[in-house]
Amino acid sequence: MFVVFRIAVGLMLALTALGCSSALQLAETLDSLPESRQGRVAMGHPFVPQAAHGHFAVATAHPDATRAAVSALRRGGSAIDALVAASLVLSVATPQSTGIGGGGFAIVAPADGPATAFDFREVAPSATQVTDYLDPDGRLVAARSQHHGLAVAVPGYIAGLWALHQKYGKRPWAEDCQDAAVLAQSGVAVTPQLASAIAAVWSRLTPAAQATFGREGKPLAAGVLLQWPKLAATLSAIAASGPSAFYQGPVAADIVAAVAAAGGKLTAADLANYAVREVIPLQGDVFGRQALTMPSPSAGGAQLLAMTEWFAPWQARSGAKHSYSAAPAFASHALAEAMRRSFALRFAFSGDSGKPEATVDAIYPAAARASLRDSFDPAAASTTAGLPRMEAVGGTGSGAKPEAHENTSHVSIVDGDGVAVSSTHTVNLLLGSGILAINSGVLLNNEMDDFSFSSKDVNAFGLAASQHNRPVGGARPVSSMTPVVLMRGPAANPKGPWLVVGSPGGPRIATTVAQVIFRVAYTGWQLDDAVSTPRLHHQAVPDQVWVESGTAGDELANQLRGYGHTVERKGPWCNVQAVQLQTREDGAAQWLAVSDPRGEGLAAAR
Repeated sequence: MFVVFRIAVGLMLALTALGCSSALQLAETLDSLPESRQGRVAMGHPFVPQAAHGHFAVATAHPDATRAAVSALRRGGSAIDALVAASLVLSVATPQSTGIGGGGFAIVAPADGPATAFDFREVAPSATQVTDYLDPDGRLVAARSQHHGLAVAVPGYIAGLWALHQKYGKRPWAEDCQDAAVLAQSGVAVTPQLASAIAAVWSRLTPAAQATFGREGKPLAAGVLLQWPKLAATLSAIAASGPSAFYQGPVAADIVAAVAAAGGKLTAADLANYAVREVIPLQGDVFGRQALTMPSPSAGGAQLLAMTEWFAPWQARSGAKHSYSAAPAFASHALAEAMRRSFALRFAFSGDSGKPEATVDAIYPAAARASLRDSFDPAAASTTAGLPRMEAVGGTGSGAKPEAHENTSHVSIVDGDGVAVSSTHTVNLLLGSGILAINSGVLLNNEMDDFSFSSKDVNAFGLAASQHNRPVGGARPVSSMTPVVLMRGPAANPKGPWLVVGSPGGPRIATTVAQVIFRVAYTGWQLDDAVSTPRLHHQAVPDQVWVESGTAGDELANQLRGYGHTVERKGPWCNVQAVQLQTREDGAAQWLAVSDPRGEGLAAAR
């Protein structure tokens, strides 16, 4: 018996008249989930923590992805089988955010035993040259890094899911791929957010992409079926043959041809040589719990660990009257200042080391973090210009102006054996590069824009250039993606997963994930409240705090102004997917899954 809550916006998205066993199985899974309570939060049934078998929780950004994950779990699959099924469905249903032409990260944390980080981030083609992206004055030509063949990096999505499945999967690979292939063939209803994304980038889509995402020369509208038969055939080939069907043969040739036609340099050898990194997660103590997140090329994981280590000393310095739980305005001030400082570290130090680090000390020097910690004023806002200079501790300086884009997707799952997976994946900007391979139906990323090409420019997210993030053939661009598994106890006795969380949102990912963790793990908020409450974001440059627009964010904005912060109101951002183990007063445990009300997702738990 399951408890499931649907998305608040009330979208009616279902597979219709598919005439296929996989589709029927997915529909049966949907029908078996009671509708007695509607919403975006799911609470599983109580169980004894020592006997969690059969209980699970799932949160994804699309109802069909959650249904596919639940179907995999109910049919004997692991959290990784559920992840593969959900991720491939997301690649069909949410191409504005993710897809097999992109890449991502995943953290896998068993109930006991070592955790593993999987880096299937896209990599720069071997022939990459910085000068290809610059004008005669040495400034970045944004179109070349965003909507051009040069924007496309080597995809890692399929290789990553395969590597995860090979290590942790229980079901046959082909079964995990089946639902996505069926959905692509038969069609999925376009959601309002997908319709908005297609319309926003319509003029930048290639003719093949417009043919897929349009009808009669116009962008697909919400409620219309998106049918993708060429992608369905590609997914079927991947189901039958694994990653070789993507990285070699006709699909690979089609991708190379599409990139070349758009002016890019990606080659068949680049695809054939792609390799997943399987490494030790970046680890640290977060409010007395072991945190497992991504090492480089993720900057988000290190930013998270840096931010969370500052809160306790800041509270101690401020005195009892400034307790975070008793003084929400002070908590907002501290969050903004932690975010500001984390971006100072990111701009100065983050890059693709090629040797992923297991501790934050190996990424952001302790001296740098200490100097930023000690510069905090509990009574007033800092200025970015007044922060300690990172050059003094081996870093670099930078500046930026902001822009905002919604993209990327996240999946949080815990299975009946207590195995947790937190996975974030992306095609970068909305619908990636807009380049669609004609014969295979693969929509390609524009991940090259995440590199720093010139100290004179910023990328599409307004992030400053970093000398540590220059494009070189085979390098992976710095990423904001921050998948996290927070354990029940410290590293000496972690006791299994407690909170699984992540989000899309570009540079706002790390700050959003940090807010959720701070509110739940440090100040004792309920997970649902921590996810739904208005957010703030500071990325050092420009020197302003973003606060979500709407009356719900007015109090937060006024709190920050009271400390002297310059506040800019912005539309809602990020789309958190989270799972938490809750302990009741009677000692029983139950899984809670939450899908962000800002999105169109679905949470499920048993």
